[in-house]
Amino acid sequence: MKNGESHSSEKLRSVAGTFKASGSITEIECIKSGHINDTYKITYSNGDRVINYVLQRINDSVFSDPIKIMENIEAVTKHIKKKYENFGWDIETVMFPLRTMDDTTYYQDSEGSYWRMYSYIKGGICYDSAPNTAVVRSVGRAFGLFQMQLSDFPASELNITIPDFHNTVKRFDDLANAAHRAKDNPVLKPRVTKAADLLFSLISYRKLAFTLEVAKKAGILPLRVTHNDTKCNNVMLDENTNESLAVIDLDTVMPGLCAHDFGDAVRSGANNAAEDERDFSKVYLDLEKFEAFSEGFIPALDHNITETEYKTLAVGAPVIALELSARFATDYLNGDRYFKTNYPEHNLDRARSQMVLTVDMMKKLDKMEHIVKLLQ
Repeated sequence: MKNGESHSSEKLRSVAGTFKASGSITEIECIKSGHINDTYKITYSNGDRVINYVLQRINDSVFSDPIKIMENIEAVTKHIKKKYENFGWDIETVMFPLRTMDDTTYYQDSEGSYWRMYSYIKGGICYDSAPNTAVVRSVGRAFGLFQMQLSDFPASELNITIPDFHNTVKRFDDLANAAHRAKDNPVLKPRVTKAADLLFSLISYRKLAFTLEVAKKAGILPLRVTHNDTKCNNVMLDENTNESLAVIDLDTVMPGLCAHDFGDAVRSGANNAAEDERDFSKVYLDLEKFEAFSEGFIPALDHNITETEYKTLAVGAPVIALELSARFATDYLNGDRYFKTNYPEHNLDRARSQMVLTVDMMKKLDKMEHIVKLLQ
């Protein structure tokens, strides 16, 4: 069965039955908020208790090696769970994978699809975009706690499920190669002309774009466990108080830099406009949101990163914006093979929007760094 297709109740009951869940299934509900994996809420009855779980079919078109992903998720959730137990925190807010009857964290069905089941966090809500700075602050705290809880985890032990994900040097090399190929392609050649101004701008920011990658290779910045998709909707908040409950969607957890997660969260969450905004006058960094996110993230670290890492947090935002601009531009020059598009210039507009955001962030970088320094 293809990704995104609906599954019969009989199929879902059969798959759920392979996991060590407690009780008997009374209800199955499709959760449509996610865009990658097929997700269902499974309700079990166990005497007087009602227990909910999350059942997911992993999208193998996006994630080619589900076993490695589950190995990473199992390792980090075990580590976080132990921290919660040691600190006496509420273990019910840890979304950890259940094991199957064969004692694995995944089940492969007869069609070759991989499934997993998670504990369900009660009273949680996720926002696609933060409605106010209080939510931004809570999201920042969640990702900061995630870093703190995993600060003593040996990141090098994790599988690299997406090679060179934040390698900006390679991203820029990919862009250059795409431009050269497009020049020799009659269909794609006009795109090189349309993107010429953007390409020149990206080239002028090469040194900035490579900042974190160069520091990593020089050993100046340590590898950390990073989430790599630090958007607002990957944090579950209390539906009544909007306090952070848990970081979710750990499919992209890999070794990386703290500035990657901080920078991507700022790039997406403190941008005044949507990622594909075509009116570039609306695209700028909202310093109030930046400060709110920082107020949540930095104290939550509890001084578990180095002074050098603190100094690179703010610059992580324009670096990630440049990386994404290069990725959008590369896909545009390749004929829109990776990102879904709604019109011919969609990827080019996305790339330009990220460049506009970069320019604005560089104008405000001193203020951003000052805010980070005050919160250390």
